[in-house]
Amino acid sequence: MIIGSVVWPSAPIFALHQRHPSSLQLPDSEASSLREIAGVMRASMDLIDGADRVVVVGPAAPRPVNTVASDVVATGSLYDVSDADATPYFAPSRTDRATAPSDGSVQIPSLPTSILVQLLRGWGYARPLTAIEVGVLPRVGQASLPTPSPIEVSDAMAKLKIGCAQVHALPERVVLVVAGDGAAAHGGHAPLAQDDRSAAFDLGVGEALRQADPAQLLAFLGQSAEHLPIGIQLASAAYFPLLALAALVEPGTARALSYGYAQPYGVGYHVAAWEVGAETDQQGKTHQQGKTEAHQHTP
Repeated sequence: MIIGSVVWPSAPIFALHQRHPSSLQLPDSEASSLREIAGVMRASMDLIDGADRVVVVGPAAPRPVNTVASDVVATGSLYDVSDADATPYFAPSRTDRATAPSDGSVQIPSLPTSILVQLLRGWGYARPLTAIEVGVLPRVGQASLPTPSPIEVSDAMAKLKIGCAQVHALPERVVLVVAGDGAAAHGGHAPLAQDDRSAAFDLGVGEALRQADPAQLLAFLGQSAEHLPIGIQLASAAYFPLLALAALVEPGTARALSYGYAQPYGVGYHVAAWEVGAETDQQGKTHQQGKTEAHQHTP
């Protein structure tokens, strides 16, 4: 039973900030933005602490190259807790991925999934962790890994539905922790060249998260151009995880507890917390959200 959902950025900078905040040499404006977003993220631990199990929803890394990785729902912790505590974040090598069995018998988490697990452990979550990786991780800055094709996207969508059914079948009180990395083309130091659609994309995602409206989120993410979703064209690592969130939460059953946004390196980072499980009206959602919202730079 899903009782809540949290959306967190899954970029390495957040894990590094958690462990060594004073060692990061950042401009004042970037450091301030990072601290405020991290504060909103940590505040959502109150919701997470009410769960019997956390399901981390991240994008899948390609295994092998140019294929869509199978969705996997683990039966226990994603990886050994001591590994999570010993390193700033868990980053399996390309060799690890290349030699992993293609049948899915060995689950090597993608870097975003590993970052989310590291954040959870670093903030004290010690109960069971399960990971589901959906879709494909955007291939930014890797010439050998082209943008996913429409066929890959279609295959990923089908596997996403299967994975969501597995999550719904979990008997415990579950909180989802979902990757929240938005468009990666806001200009400046962004991984991709400036794309004017980035602001509208993150604004639309943010509005749906702020309203705790999975139907609105699903409709917005469904927008495409040239047979490929706009979110994928903008290299949003959270595109498929957010689709999973929209599919897992029934419309009218969520209430927004908090929302935050920043884009310190040309990437939109969304933070949100939803309480799930009771029917709510728009007035109730807005009243609760107004108490705790911490919204940074509006995209």
